[in-house]
Amino acid sequence: MPHREDLKLMGASAAVGWLETKAKADAGFFLNKVPKPVNQLGYTGNLALLLYVSSHFLKNKWLRLGGRAAANISCYHLGRMGKAFSSGQEFFTISGWSDEDVAMAIQNNLGALQAEGNDMPGVLSYDEAVQDYGG
Repeated sequence: MPHREDLKLMGASAAVGWLETKAKADAGFFLNKVPKPVNQLGYTGNLALLLYVSSHFLKNKWLRLGGRAAANISCYHLGRMGKAFSSGQEFFTISGWSDEDVAMAIQNNLGALQAEGNDMPGVLSYDEAVQDYGG
């Protein structure tokens, strides 16, 4: 079983990830309104900086824990990318296919059954036998 301090750090890391997901999805999210003074740190690195500075002035151990978690995540991002971010608003994304990439690949390569009478390009023709076979 991990040490209690490690468990807290893991929980804080999950919370930072959750907050970053919310911020990425909603431009009006409160974290998006906070200044990001150091472009090279990216979004999460600037969040770590904000939490560390806040914990210093507010003497709050939970802000410090969040700062540690965000700093670890940011260091991973920087190591994974192999270079600094170009903007403080820039989010890290793991290399690979996004949801849009997968949807486009399916549409372009596998096609989809079009509705009867629909002549969209790149879509397989409607076949009554397929519908009858499915029951």
